[in-house]
Amino acid sequence: MTGPPTPPLTTATEMADASRTPVPAPVEPSAPIAVPSPAASAPAELTPPPKQIAQTSYELLFPTLSNLAHQGNYRQLISAAEFGDLKADDDRHPTRLLLIAPLVLAYLIEDDLPPAKLVLSRLSPEKLGSLPLAQALLGLLASTWEKKYDHIYSRVEYLTNNAQQAQFAEPKLGEVITIMVKAFAALGDLGWTYDASSETLTPPAEGAASSIPTATQGPSSLHKFNLMADSTARLEL
Repeated sequence: MTGPPTPPLTTATEMADASRTPVPAPVEPSAPIAVPSPAASAPAELTPPPKQIAQTSYELLFPTLSNLAHQGNYRQLISAAEFGDLKADDDRHPTRLLLIAPLVLAYLIEDDLPPAKLVLSRLSPEKLGSLPLAQALLGLLASTWEKKYDHIYSRVEYLTNNAQQAQFAEPKLGEVITIMVKAFAALGDLGWTYDASSETLTPPAEGAASSIPTATQGPSSLHKFNLMADSTARLEL
């Protein structure tokens, strides 16, 4: 219920009092408070797939060379490796040794030394030619070329031992080197043959002449093993 209206100021005293009473300033309406809208969720960053490292032509060809080495098909290995080396585009890449090592050993097994020497001469002396594996192959070739059989067996053992080390850079290459070096050692001593598929040595036929004069045979443990096995086989015959 609304009360009676305020009577108008009539006396001078009331007017004076009214003039002394402060009049509150009008309050302006406040601006509406802006409510921040929920931030749009940022799209999740897509992780790019890991980049696949492109393999060199030597790495791509190596499984074929490895299979041929295990089969004992050295002539076909030579053809595949020579063609692959001819078509390769980076002859200074370290993976080239995946091709060079089996190729050189295949030539040695086939008793074809000049091409083996040519293969190693194609390596850049300041790059691949100075690597330990290349130097070991060169040493084996030199001893074979000069018919230093006592040196051959020490170099064979050196290559085999290093290829079987856990820290060997390319374990699969080490396996191939081991197989081929054993095949080379067997073929070069007393007429024995080596079957890469079964990793077995076969003695020569009765009466077969040794390919190494007795006077030049070295004291290598590998040579002693072959000589002992040969003697045993002859007794059995």
